[in-house]
Amino acid sequence: MSSIKLFTLPYAGGSTVLYFKWKKRLDERIELCPLELAGRGARMMEPPYANFEAAVEESLHRILLAAPQGPFALFGHSMGGTIAFEIVQSLQSHPELANQPVHLFLSGTNHPAKPSKNRYSHLDDREFVREVAKISGVPSESWENPDFVKLFLPTIRSDFKMYEERSITKERSLIQCPVSIVYGSQDPHIDVDHERWLQSCSGACRFYEVAGDHFFIQSNEEQLIQLINHTLCDDMQRDDDRCLSTPNHQRI
Repeated sequence: MSSIKLFTLPYAGGSTVLYFKWKKRLDERIELCPLELAGRGARMMEPPYANFEAAVEESLHRILLAAPQGPFALFGHSMGGTIAFEIVQSLQSHPELANQPVHLFLSGTNHPAKPSKNRYSHLDDREFVREVAKISGVPSESWENPDFVKLFLPTIRSDFKMYEERSITKERSLIQCPVSIVYGSQDPHIDVDHERWLQSCSGACRFYEVAGDHFFIQSNEEQLIQLINHTLCDDMQRDDDRCLSTPNHQRI
């Protein structure tokens, strides 16, 4: 394999800025392709998505345009992981598309069939900000800045709403490409349901515990990037046989 595109998706309210620093740390054979969602970053002036399915569909369309052929992988954190999962589902439902992902990284992501543990989108602005400030990974002083809240609150609220209202009961096919489930050792928002994940994959499904809370993607970035480099560049020929007894579970 000479090179591979890595499409990345952010958490709720996040943008491609989250991944910019990765470019210098990823192996030279990995081409970083951050996907900017509507309503943030370079697309700040665009309206938010009407629903979760719209975010998945648009992201899929952009991937197909950017990678009509050649190997590619997906990485998503939290809400971005769920979007990435559903993108792979959509790709698999179109067998005429010969180009399928070679790997799926799900970081800080609950199983898509698991309902949201907490629901915030129905709260008024003051309550919403108070609750989201506890889990957003944004410095507390930013939430005390009225200009910051005015600028970013609509996008963050929209993200939470579409995530909380997404369909969790629809039928899903088994994920065929290898999957890496990465989660923080002290993340109170993630329930790592090994059995459910294994039952959702027909290929390899491996679990990696990283020191940190829900935002280990920032606090433990170096270990995460090392995992991606190793997986995509050094380990792509590994045996994809699924572990049927105990999960392949590592702490990194």
